[in-house]
Order: sequence, then C-alpha cells, then structure tokens
Amino acid sequence: MTTARRIVFLLSIIGAAYAGGAAGAESGVFSKPRVIQAVRADTAPTIDGRVDDECWERAPEITDFLSRKTEVRATVQSYAYICYDQSNLYIAMKCPIQKGTRPFGGPGAHDSAIWYESDHVEIMLDPDRSIDADQSDLNYYQLGINAYEATFDCTRSLGGSGEDDAWNGEWIGKTHIGDDYWSVEIAIPYYALGITSQTSSTWGINLCRVKRPDEELSSIAVHGMFVDVKKFAVLE
Repeated sequence: MTTARRIVFLLSIIGAAYAGGAAGAESGVFSKPRVIQAVRADTAPTIDGRVDDECWERAPEITDFLSRKTEVRATVQSYAYICYDQSNLYIAMKCPIQKGTRPFGGPGAHDSAIWYESDHVEIMLDPDRSIDADQSDLNYYQLGINAYEATFDCTRSLGGSGEDDAWNGEWIGKTHIGDDYWSVEIAIPYYALGITSQTSSTWGINLCRVKRPDEELSSIAVHGMFVDVKKFAVLE
C-alpha cells in the first residue's frame, strides 16, 4: 500500500469513527423524558399569536424536537415557551416555514378534519402525571390548532390509545403568520384541566408539530412520540 493510500485509508477510518460517535451522541439525546421549566408570568401575555410579550423573553426556549419514532432531530425545528400565573398555563410556539410562503391548510370549524390536514401543533397535558404503579390511570388532555386557528381537543385514556372527542375545553388559541414562520399563543385555564389542590406541581407534557405538506412529524417526547403518555416530557 502506498503512502498516499495509507493516508486515505486512515482518514476513512477516522471519519467513520467520528460519524459513529456523532450518531451515538445523537441517539443518546433525550432517551429519557426531558425536564421542561415553566416561568411565572408577572403580567399575563396578550393572546394574539405574536409571542412578543415580556414573559416569553424570560421563558427558556424549548427546541430539539425529534422526528417521530426516532432519536433524530427534526429537519425543521420548532420553538416553544411556557409560562403560568395563578389562573392559567400559557404555551407559545414558533413554527418556521419557507420564506415568502403561507402555512399549508386553512380555517375550519372546531373538531373538523381541516386542523389535522394542515400544518399544525398539538399539545398533550397530563396534570396528574398519572403513571401509577399498575398503569391503570394513564389519562390526559390533547389540544390542537393550525396556523388558521382551526382547533381540536379531546381527552385520552389507556396511555393515549383511547380518545374521547366529547371534551371541549375552555381554552384560547390565537395565531400569527410571519414571513418565514407562523406562531401560536395558547391560554389554558386550570379549571378546564380539572386542577384541584391535590394536583401535583409536576406534570407530563408533550409539544408536537405536524409540518404539512412535508409530512414531518416531531415532538419533544422520547423518540419523538406523540400520544404515548409514558414518553412525555416533565413540566416543572
């Protein structure tokens, strides 16, 4: 083997080892539930979808969304922020799109199919973080909204496989469409989630984006899962 070939051979080995190490680091990201921090809002945000209130500036940015059923970061990342006060939980998300385009989809009635067929976000909330010993009470709430304020909500049971569309929560969601993104702000009253004095201050949460028409599904849960409550992040 010539000296030049030896160098090429050694470089190929080093490159493969580096790629393997990077893949290993990537695959180890969020292999267990993440811990998400919410900040208290001194002043409630104005729910207009613009995500420009002071409380969002103080809230830690939540990103590193994973492609569904993988440990790989989504090609197009989304960004989220969580605040709260004595009455509501507030969630904001920013969803990048190609500059100069409009988000895929359109307006529609509550619980109609249009929200699901559009570029949209989904939020899952488990105030009880109800993974008990025998896993018999794995219930939570699911909210969805697209860029045009078409909404959906339901309760889920059996860890996520059961769905009851009869629940219509008293929450507010507003969106804003920018030049290269769309954003949403949501206010969820605690009473709409059945919060009582017995409710823990540690919740299960999942933030998801379905980017259409690309069909890129991503979330902050372990393996980028959507409705599997056991994979949710932990909200503190």
